[in-house]
Amino acid sequence: MKHNKLHLSKSTGHQVPEGYFDKVEEALWDQAKLSSQIDSHGFDVPDNYFDTFETKVLRKLKNKTSATKILPLWTWKTSLYASGIAASILLILGIFLNSNSDIDFNDLETVSIESYLSEEEFTDQDLAALTAEDYMLFDGFNETNIPDVTIENYLIEHSSLDDLEYISEP
Repeated sequence: MKHNKLHLSKSTGHQVPEGYFDKVEEALWDQAKLSSQIDSHGFDVPDNYFDTFETKVLRKLKNKTSATKILPLWTWKTSLYASGIAASILLILGIFLNSNSDIDFNDLETVSIESYLSEEEFTDQDLAALTAEDYMLFDGFNETNIPDVTIENYLIEHSSLDDLEYISEP
């Protein structure tokens, strides 16, 4: 507004044609004379129309409601589909999000391996057949000399008194 200097203008900007207010009064009186000369408004309602209107509408509504088939929004079939989809999503998320690492042989406990071998009733010959011969051959195994004091100390530390009674001296 400041660029066009409209804030300095003294006029309101609205103009009324000359003789407008003189003609308005005449126009209103002419309209009033015309409306008094009209006998009907142009719309006719048949005789006894509103007396039978209610019964006609109710009859049409009864006919339409009996023909309309109502479908339930939630059925057992849709609930089964929804629960199946939800269970599938939970299963997939549970499998992929909880797989931290692969199980190694080192993760197994020694006790569980021993209990498996004892329950399956493997004999020493069966276990020997499962192991490779390369592991059974140790170079210098027979040549290893362990002092008697070391063996005695090991037995004292790792055995009970009941076990020591069965050891006989050579």
